[in-house]
Amino acid sequence: MANTVQRPVALVVFALVGAFLSWEIVSSQMSTDMQTSNPRAALQWRTDEPRAWATAGERAFRAGDLPRAARYARHAIARSPIEAHAYTVLGKVAFANGEAERSSRLLMFAGGLTRRDAATSYALYRQSMAAGDYKTAFFHADALMRRAPSSTGVIMPELAGAASNPAAVAPLVERLAAKPAWRLDFVRLLADTAPTSTTLAVLQGLARSKAPPTADEASLLLMKMMRAGQQAAAYDAWLGLLPAEARPADRGVYDGQFRRAEGPQPFGWRLLRSAAAEAQLTPQSGAGLQVQTDNSARSPVARQFLTLPPGGYRLSSRAEMVEGTHAWLEWRVSCREGPTLLQAPLRVGTAGGVADAQFAIPADCGVQQLTLSALAGERSSTAFVRVAHVAIQPLRGAP
Repeated sequence: MANTVQRPVALVVFALVGAFLSWEIVSSQMSTDMQTSNPRAALQWRTDEPRAWATAGERAFRAGDLPRAARYARHAIARSPIEAHAYTVLGKVAFANGEAERSSRLLMFAGGLTRRDAATSYALYRQSMAAGDYKTAFFHADALMRRAPSSTGVIMPELAGAASNPAAVAPLVERLAAKPAWRLDFVRLLADTAPTSTTLAVLQGLARSKAPPTADEASLLLMKMMRAGQQAAAYDAWLGLLPAEARPADRGVYDGQFRRAEGPQPFGWRLLRSAAAEAQLTPQSGAGLQVQTDNSARSPVARQFLTLPPGGYRLSSRAEMVEGTHAWLEWRVSCREGPTLLQAPLRVGTAGGVADAQFAIPADCGVQQLTLSALAGERSSTAFVRVAHVAIQPLRGAP
């Protein structure tokens, strides 16, 4: 009889517990869904949700109701002492009330609780920028852009503006030297919007760092200077960004042995290709520019700009046949916006080939273009040629 009575009671207890747990699961899920989308409804549904209180505090802060924002944030902390967003809200309220030191402590504490809180990172970034603490500001800017790439549209222009302050350059270079994913985009923005001297200061700082400017990064500034007619200044800037051992002597040919990868444009080698010919740099396999041609048409394969002063010069170059029997090449020197000064043929057979020719640069030719082209030969056939030992030297006794 006792067992008969206890069994219905047990069933009732299990049913009640099951209903309670089901309610907890459903209510918890519904509250979680509403915490960010509708915090007020979440608070009506469950008043113990810290995230909903913190979100409500954030909205009150944006509405300008600082007392309500602080009250909601404290409600959140009372329910969860590690609710980072609530400390962020309190920090922003303190800053708005002129309590900078307290705001800094609150925001730093929030940042320590979670580095995933974009609002905290942005608040710390803004406060550090306002205080002129660029090292800390750029740290938080980097953290924010890594976690929320969409923020780069807001953050990067502010960093570019800060770069005009000499005190900001060294901390900015230090951050860029860590090779963040946004570095190239930032250098592009800086080159487009900042004064040339600002971009150059940043690139020069990187040139002294463990992560010097890439050819693409340096080219952004140098090509801008060339378009502005600052050819001589662009060349001097390019020299300053090169490693000392890579700088050409007497403003002559850069990397005439082709031992390096393509350098910054426009003074480094630029390789060209067409259906008839192409060139490759292979520094890992030794000196030389590898040219493949079918000897069917004129096709430029390599080019660089020079800023030689007026006077007489001698161009020399050697080539060897790697595969094939013959190839017709040509070196050409021309003014950037003017006449051709030299066309020096380089015919390569099984015994190799040599180019050796003299030319003069007039006074009105401040920038020259050096181009290597494959030519149409007497008959078409594929050839692989290695070109090296390219040099342009002043003639003795020339002014």
